Amino acid sequence: MLNWLAMWGVTQAAGLIFKPILEDLAKDAAKDWAKDLLKGIPGKIFQKLKKEDIEIAAGKALKEFLQLMQQQLKVRCKLAETEIKEYTTDIQKFISYKSVTEIIGQAMIEPKFVGTIVDYLIEQDGEKEEFINLFLAAECLGEVRNRSIIDTIAEQLLNHLKCLIRYVDIYQEDSSISPQERNRLNRAISRQAVSVIAKIWKENTNTLPWLKACAQSDNNWHIRWQATKELVESWKDDPDTLCIVKSNARNDEDFSVRAIATRELAKNWKDDPDTLPILKDAQSDNGWLVRIAAMEELAKNWKDDPDTLHILKTYAQSDIFWFIRQEALQELAQGWKDEPGMFEFLYKCVLDDPFTSHQSDAESNPRLTVLKAIIEQFPQHHQTLPLLRDRAKNDPDEQVREFAQKKLKQLEG
Repeated sequence: MLNWLAMWGVTQAAGLIFKPILEDLAKDAAKDWAKDLLKGIPGKIFQKLKKEDIEIAAGKALKEFLQLMQQQLKVRCKLAETEIKEYTTDIQKFISYKSVTEIIGQAMIEPKFVGTIVDYLIEQDGEKEEFINLFLAAECLGEVRNRSIIDTIAEQLLNHLKCLIRYVDIYQEDSSISPQERNRLNRAISRQAVSVIAKIWKENTNTLPWLKACAQSDNNWHIRWQATKELVESWKDDPDTLCIVKSNARNDEDFSVRAIATRELAKNWKDDPDTLPILKDAQSDNGWLVRIAAMEELAKNWKDDPDTLHILKTYAQSDIFWFIRQEALQELAQGWKDEPGMFEFLYKCVLDDPFTSHQSDAESNPRLTVLKAIIEQFPQHHQTLPLLRDRAKNDPDEQVREFAQKKLKQLEG
């Protein structure tokens, strides 16, 4: 019992006349009274709270409610403490009704009560659960209509989240986690922190300047990556956003940031005079993510541009990565099948693609991809069956040979 009372802050609440009510609840903390009390909290947040979180938050909130009731009886009704104490049994009975508990719970979305939950979540050690306590606290805060009432708690939470962004070696001393997993966790947590700050503190006048700085000059690429996305999502019309996205697409030192900026530029500023040149120039970028992003956006939105077909053919024939050649071949087979000379081009790629061997199960031979495309798009072409026969015998990749042999049996009966 003392443990629950301490967690609810009852033992520190000097002068609380209605303390016996909370003492009785502490004896039976596993009951559903806590769930009923917190039903006013939006479901998406309520469902993420652990049972213990619900009970602690509900106990703290109910303590606040009882303190408020005691104050009202003293100030408004001008009752002495002995007179107020006489209401204990009646109040306890009153709040035991489920319907009454739910009505009281509606007040839990008010700033002061949500602040109680946020404050509790901030105090928890969430490192082992990827700091879900802080992200959940931010979600709770996002539901508050008048945040200025709990401005101190909101500022405290904001500072904690900014620390997560700066603290890029959160799991550095955990030897049970591989370096790869450690990097993944650090990136995921810091990205989520940037996203939460951008969304929950969107109206804060300091957020936009801070986010611009993150997008342009943060030392960590994943922070620049996330900040670029958030700028486009929430501040697309800000006069600086387009300039930042263009700069990141052209100049960021990390190819992941250049890639996301390239995609966002194509999706959101298609008609800007710099967008198409940036996409075309990407074919010489040394980052594969940038090249594949630019190629996909060109095929999707600039199919009729006179340079697009030539650029896709260059990707299909010359890119050093098999998956970019494969993607380009798929785009060509689907989007330009009626283009004069397309069969001959694809035919040549089936014979000449330099893919050598499968280093893992995830790798796929572009020759097999384009052979399947030819069968699907050009089944009646007079050279399709001869090509299949040739690949069934002569392709150096066993998977291609087996596919061609199986397909020949189906087609030739």
